[in-house]
Amino acid sequence: MSQKTAWPRIINEIQTISERIIKSVREISYNLRPQELEKPLKESVRIFCTDFAFFNNIAVDLKFAGLENTEIDNELETAVFKMVHECMFNVVRHSKAEKVVVHLMLAFPDLIIRVEDNGIGFNPDYKMSDKYNLGLRVLQTG
Repeated sequence: MSQKTAWPRIINEIQTISERIIKSVREISYNLRPQELEKPLKESVRIFCTDFAFFNNIAVDLKFAGLENTEIDNELETAVFKMVHECMFNVVRHSKAEKVVVHLMLAFPDLIIRVEDNGIGFNPDYKMSDKYNLGLRVLQTG
């Protein structure tokens, strides 16, 4: 096999290995408990959203309902925080939004997370099939 014919195969193998590594790193990082959660969930989300707004020049309106005097276990806090985090960074990466509204609502027994922005939107069926969108797939199964 000549060098010319070997390169496409080698490049394909490198790309496949790189995709596996990226997927593994994303899964590992998703499973870590964020340091921000040393504080209660509301405060952690508030601090994150304030920093997010500042560093990304996107207005964030944060609304809480039903979370007063509520104990939430660590696993659920971590999942909620990570979902908000993923949604917000999807806004930065894809939506071209100037404003985001984040709602965290406890309607027992459900905790509802709603993130809305004034960006360009997307076709969720198309995006869910994209092999690079681990974040959206995790949100769907979370």
